[in-house]
Parts: sequence; structure tokens; C-alpha cells
Amino acid sequence: MDKTSALAGLVLAALVAGAAPSRADSSAPLTLPDCVRLAMRKAPEARQAGLERESARAALDSARGALLPQLTGQASYLNSTDPNNQLPNTSQINFAVLQLDQNLNPFSPQWARHGEKARELDAASFRLEQARASAALAARQAYFAVLDDQDALTAMGRVKQRLETLLEMVPPRYVPGLSLPLDSIQVKSALLDLSDQTRQARASLRADQDRLQLLLGATPGEAPSLSPLTTLPALPDPQGGSLELNPGLRALQSDVQAGQARLDGTEAQRLPSLSLEADVGPAGLTADSMDPGWGAGVTASLPIFAWGCISAQVRQSRTDLEILRQQAGSFKNLLQAQWSETLQKAGQDRRAEVERQAFLPLAAQAVEAAVERYRRGAAGITLVNDTIQSWLRNQVSERQDYYSYLSDLAQLQALSGDKLEVNYE
Repeated sequence: MDKTSALAGLVLAALVAGAAPSRADSSAPLTLPDCVRLAMRKAPEARQAGLERESARAALDSARGALLPQLTGQASYLNSTDPNNQLPNTSQINFAVLQLDQNLNPFSPQWARHGEKARELDAASFRLEQARASAALAARQAYFAVLDDQDALTAMGRVKQRLETLLEMVPPRYVPGLSLPLDSIQVKSALLDLSDQTRQARASLRADQDRLQLLLGATPGEAPSLSPLTTLPALPDPQGGSLELNPGLRALQSDVQAGQARLDGTEAQRLPSLSLEADVGPAGLTADSMDPGWGAGVTASLPIFAWGCISAQVRQSRTDLEILRQQAGSFKNLLQAQWSETLQKAGQDRRAEVERQAFLPLAAQAVEAAVERYRRGAAGITLVNDTIQSWLRNQVSERQDYYSYLSDLAQLQALSGDKLEVNYE
């Protein structure tokens, strides 16, 4: 085989290998960071906020362009059998000039409009960040809900196995006067109740999986497997999260700054305006008499009486600015209340999780002790059933406390603008 054929074979093999999907990658479970990244990219709110930011950027470019010199090309041509009578009051009928216009007033409303549009772009950027943080929070909470349902089903499977083992060892005891084995009936009744709980947990799991799939931009159906979480993160420092970095609050603060710039622009309408106009190019009464030349001039204007229109606009802008300030202040107070409430709840859920985790081995030992006492005839089947049900409740509650604590941490992350570091593993 020559070198050309060998090289072609290597290229073909590389293409086939690159086109073939990796079975290990396709079957690998999704991690929490994977879900967060997908949700932030696929969220409709984030896409809409991105479009609004692009619109705000275009508005800023337009406002910036209005501050720069405006260059315009103008031309006119007129031919007549009697050039002296065509327009006797006009000395230049035919011309081809370049005209330059520039606003010379540093206090012009156009400068304030540029500042207003710049702050609106900042607000749009912060709202995009807020939409992504909301998508990340929703993805984390859906992820936790799926794992909670799966852990609950696992606990129910352990309890089912224990009840089935218990059913096998139940002797056919009969109560005098009755022909029914009551011990077996009680265990079978517990199994039926557990079957109902399992169906409900599976329905909840399917709903949570579909919700997660929608957040990830996928069609609800067969949900991918998720990486489990086992680490209990530390409780954040009460002063560790800076609410000043919350994107929603920063967006409202940018709105206040834009409102101030809008007010400045409205008040600037009372000031004199100054503009420069210059043109260069040939002009003349007829096309044959056009001579090159140039001209320049400065125009000043001052509003004297506008029937109160400017004053009314100033009052409106000042009122709108005060409304924006009130909204920003109220939102900041709400953030502080939510932070304190969520942080307090996180501490309670973490303490409950630690206590439940420590109690689970005792609950499992109680089941074994109750079964052993029943085997020796020292305890009734009701005690064994109650002990097993208590074991199940403690397993489910422990998982609920764990994922509730993780959800609290995710909420704190969202309140801090996703700047709070939490180790989910």
C-alpha cells in the first residue's frame, strides 16, 4: 500500500470515528452543572432578554450617532428656456454640495439621551443575567425534585422487600372464632398501601422529569439519568451574600439612572441650542454658471414660550423618576427579607437533615428488633408494621430535608446574583 492510500485510510477512519456517537458519552448521567448550563442557554426568558439587550444596544448606537457630525450630500439641477425668470429670488438653483451639521451645545438633550440609552443597555444586560439566574434556579430545583423522587422510590423498594420477607415468616395464626390469618392480612394491607405510595411517587417522578426536560429544551419523554448528590454543603455565612449584586436590583438601579438622564434631557430643552452648518461644492443659477465654493454658519435658538409644554414634561419625568426610585427601594427591601427568611429556613432544614441522618440507623435497628420480638412471640404484628412504617417515613423525610436544604441554597444563590459559591456533589 502506498503512502497516499494509507493517508486516505487514516482520514476515512478518523471521519468515521468522529461521526460515530460515543456510547459512553451518550449513556453518561447528566450532572447538575450540565443541567444548569443547558437551562441557561435554552430558557425562553433568557432568549427574550437577549433580544431586548440587542434592541437596547441598537438604540444606544443610534443615540451615539446623533452626537457625531452629520454629513449629507445634496444636489439640485434645473434647466429652463429663461434662466433669469425661473426663480428670481434664488441665486443658486443648480448645486452639488456636501453639507456638514454638528450640534455644538454640550448641554443638548441629545447628550442626555445618549446617557439614558447607555443606562437602558445596562438595565437590559442585568435583566438578561437575571433571566439566566432564574433559569439556573429552576433547573437546580427540578434536578433536586427528581433525585428526591428517585430516593423515595428506593426507600419504598427497601421497605417492600422487608415486608415481603416478613410475610414469608408470618405463621398462619388464627384468632379464636375467626377463620382468617389476621397477621398475614395486616402485612398484605401494608404492602397494598405501599404500592399506592409507590404509584404516586412514580407519577411525581415522571412529572418532575418532564419539567426538567422542558427546562433543558428537550421534549418530555425518556429522561436521562442524573448524577446523585451526597455532600451536605456548609451553611453560608449570613454576611457572605451581597444583595447589591442581585441582577434584578441592579437593573432597577440602572432604570433609576436612565430616568435621571431622561429628566436632565427634558430640563435641557429650556437651554439655548447651538449648531454649526457648513457646505462645500459648486453652485450657480444655471448649470453652466456653477462655481466651486463653500459656506459656513452657526445657528442659535432659545425657547421663549411653549405654553407650559416643557414644564409639564419636566414634571412627568420627575414623577417617573420618583416611581423608579420607589420600585428600586421596595425591591431591595424584599430581597433583604427573602434573604433572611431563606437563610433561616436553610439552617432549620440542615439541622433537621443532620438529626434525621443520625436517627436512620436507629430506625433500621428498631425494625430488626421488632421482627425478632415477633419471631419469638413477644410482640404483635401491629408493632412490627408500625416500626417498618416509621422507618419508611424517616427515610423519606431525611431525603426531603436534604433536598429542601439544597433548594434553599439554590435560592440564596439566585438572590446573590449567582455569586454565592455552593459545592453540590
